[in-house]
Amino acid sequence: MRVTALVSALLFAGPAIALPRSATDPNIDVAFYKCLSPRLLEGGIYARGPFHRFPISTIRFNCRKWIKISKKEFTTLATEWFKHDWSSDAPWWRE
Repeated sequence: MRVTALVSALLFAGPAIALPRSATDPNIDVAFYKCLSPRLLEGGIYARGPFHRFPISTIRFNCRKWIKISKKEFTTLATEWFKHDWSSDAPWWRE
């Protein structure tokens, strides 16, 4: 399954979103998204990692409108909304 199709399936609803391609590897997508209602975050390096989804849960949420955001906004919102501590994550998240 292509990465873009997998991401579309993970986004649960709405049209497929074309993700930007990594400058170093055209098969790797790097993107960050937020949903305001309910509060959800998803992003990182798709297909390779590191990758995060908040909240970390097996419950499937329905988001009608995913908004593309920057890595900085993603990490800030994860800290504010979900109290995530980035110190134990891969250094890539703190760059």
